[in-house]
Amino acid sequence: MRKIIKSSNTEQANTFRLHYFPNIPVSNAGGSGTSARSAADAAGKTDRQGRPSGAPSSSPDHDPSVQRAEMERQAYEQGFAKGEQDGRLAAQQQTAPLLTALETTLAELDGVRQKIRRHLEQEVVELALHVARKVVRHELTVSKDTIVCVVQEAMTQLDDPGKISIRLNPDDLKKIRAAGETLSSVMDHLDTIHFEEDTGIDCGGCYIQTEYGEIDARIEEQLRTVEEAFRAEMRNTQAQP
Repeated sequence: MRKIIKSSNTEQANTFRLHYFPNIPVSNAGGSGTSARSAADAAGKTDRQGRPSGAPSSSPDHDPSVQRAEMERQAYEQGFAKGEQDGRLAAQQQTAPLLTALETTLAELDGVRQKIRRHLEQEVVELALHVARKVVRHELTVSKDTIVCVVQEAMTQLDDPGKISIRLNPDDLKKIRAAGETLSSVMDHLDTIHFEEDTGIDCGGCYIQTEYGEIDARIEEQLRTVEEAFRAEMRNTQAQP
């Protein structure tokens, strides 16, 4: 029994030896871990983004690709602005002669327009006078009293004519003789009135000669006087700015 018990005691003692743990200093354990982490960091431990902890931060402002894109954008904008300015200057240089030619053409057109207007005004005047002549001649042809009125009006301009010679168109002379009673109030105070036929005088007019002067009452002369006054008025109007 002693042997067994002894043996058992020995085995129990050995068993305790197997489970014996030496004292490990806590400070050494902690120091070892810190040294290990420092060594790992010194060896180039990476951060959470996979970059070396000692490497510079790759923010967008420091990213080479971003910087290159920004430089390209700025270069493009500068080139575009310069091209736009150069194109504008080139266009101005090309269009300047055209604008000058256009201004000259417009000035010439305005001058032509003024000439056309004056020409048309003159044409209208001539047409109006021509129509007036036609109307007057037609009136003198169909009205037998016209020549009587013309003679009466002409004779009223004579204060003391003395002897009078009145030249008339042959057709008008017939009308004057037929209207003797109408002219009697004028003829009574005249010494002598002599009527002469003159084919060179148009119907409706007369030419009166006295001892002191002449009165041209021919229709052509009367119309010419009216025309000259009308044209003078037109010239004054055109001369105004």
